[in-house]
Amino acid sequence: MLWTRQPQRQNYPAPGGRTGSRWWNVRILIIEDEPKIARSLSESFQAEHFAVDMAEDGEKGLQLATTNNDTRQIFYLAINLAFLQLVGNEDLTAMKNMAEMALVNAEKSNDDFWKLATLAEAQLYLGDFEKAKDHYLKAILVAGDDRRAINSMYINASYSCHALQREDWGLEIENIFITTRRQP
Repeated sequence: MLWTRQPQRQNYPAPGGRTGSRWWNVRILIIEDEPKIARSLSESFQAEHFAVDMAEDGEKGLQLATTNNDTRQIFYLAINLAFLQLVGNEDLTAMKNMAEMALVNAEKSNDDFWKLATLAEAQLYLGDFEKAKDHYLKAILVAGDDRRAINSMYINASYSCHALQREDWGLEIENIFITTRRQP
């Protein structure tokens, strides 16, 4: 897995001290547990003048994002780890801790689809369904015609409701996605 980021007002030196690269301000975080694949990806991106960070799992990636104070990476990784805690480990305490971290960091970020989707999912995990619905609705409207983004959000929301054993929430979520998509 890998995530990219382009922080504001941060300049990263190109690998090998190269200057003049058009990618000088893009940093990539590679999260991959297979060392040969991680090394190959890192070398490929560095050859294209990207700055690269590597972590062997999501938790180490989150630690790296926290060290770098990268709020967008923190909320993105934290909400994904919350989902994995819910469906993989069934650890509701860890899920809520990750959801809270995602919520706090998403609130610091500029408004966009991913922030709104993260706020919605975090509120779902924290049990505030009314706030979750409000954020899902806003995220759907911001996403516009981006069906991939909307479908991704819907699938995660539906699966999370099922894993939380809240089929009633799942039905309401489905209704939000269906009725909002029909509006002109």
